[in-house]
Formats: sequence, structure tokens, C-alpha cells
Amino acid sequence: MNKLIPLAFSLLALAARAQTTVSQIELHDNPPLSFQQILLDHVEQFSSHLITLGEDQYFGQTNAEGNLYGFGRYLRQDGTQLFGVFRDSQLLLGVTIGKEAALVGGTEFYSSYSPSSGQLQFVYQAQERKLYDTALLSDQQFLSLLYQNGDTYIGETKGGKREGLGVYYYANGDVWFGQYKAGERNGMGAIFTRENKLVIGIWQGDKSLRLIEVRQGK
Repeated sequence: MNKLIPLAFSLLALAARAQTTVSQIELHDNPPLSFQQILLDHVEQFSSHLITLGEDQYFGQTNAEGNLYGFGRYLRQDGTQLFGVFRDSQLLLGVTIGKEAALVGGTEFYSSYSPSSGQLQFVYQAQERKLYDTALLSDQQFLSLLYQNGDTYIGETKGGKREGLGVYYYANGDVWFGQYKAGERNGMGAIFTRENKLVIGIWQGDKSLRLIEVRQGK
């Protein structure tokens, strides 16, 4: 099995270009709906598996060669959590929640946030760190939001609302990973149920535009 690369911030060849002026910074280039459909067409063929990798654990899709491929959740023994879209055991687009930093994106283009302050630290692109005046980006943060019903959201926010990529932990044990806009689900994502079932699809708010219940592998 290929070595897992635990970084995040790009979706195949559609990663956005980082800009040098704050007003033009794009932390995500959400792919068009047609591309999201193509991605789902491709990965729906892969079944889901619960796999132990040393002291780590992965639950999600794999290909015929046993590599992580499609939507998945990777839990490291140190408590770090990775959610996102994998290809040949590399995280292409997702969220890495760790003690030292929260990373959003992929191996070639990702954002690094401080887990303590939630502020953007830098954007990594073209093999270099791009630094910005974080005071001018104070409304764009990576936060943990606790709701009265017991649910928790951990992910990108803008002006205190869910915006970008994030992980939503339901009080019943289910977990949702995906894209948000103005506080609502907006784009492709995945539901990881407490019974180890995986549902992938495309959402607009509470409405699902497409749902695929991933078959469970043996």
C-alpha cells in the first residue's frame, strides 16, 4: 500500500491560484457541479472497508489494489483525524484536524490554521509558504462550534458561519464531511454513520441532489 500523505488543499487539477493581495485570496476553488458528478461517477464503484494500519484506522473506500481511494476517514493513533477524498492513499481534498495545526486542502495546495486561535497561518502552494496579514483575514477562521442539541462543527468559517470545508459531528454518532457556504451544506460530501456505513453525494442545504450508499466490502 502506498504511504499516506497527510496534507490537504486541491482537487485534482482544479486547485485555485493563491493571490498576493488579501482581497483576492481564494482558499477554495469549488469545482463546478458537473465535475463533482464526474468524480462521484468514478468513485461510486469502490466499496467501503474498515482497515487497521498499524495503530491507525481507516474507514472508507478503497480500490482493487487495496489503496485508499474515494471518500474516507483516517484516524491516527495520536488523535489526528483526516476526512476527505483520497486517491492511491493520498488525501487530495480534505480536512486534517491535529494538535499542532489544522490543514485544509491537498498535497500541493493547502491552508494551515492555528488550532488554538483558528487564524490562517499560511497558504502552501508551488512548494512555498505564502504569508498574509492575518488581521485582515480575521473573519476567515478554522473553528470548533458547539450547538445546543449536542452537535459539533469543526472546520472553516467566515464571519462565524460555516464556510468552506468542515466536519459536522452529530450527537447520535454520525459524522458528515463536506463543503459549506453561508452556514449550509453546499456541494459534495460524505456521511460516516455510527454503524460504519458510508453515504456520499451532493447536497444543497438539507436537500440532497444525489445520494450513493456505498456498498460494504467483505
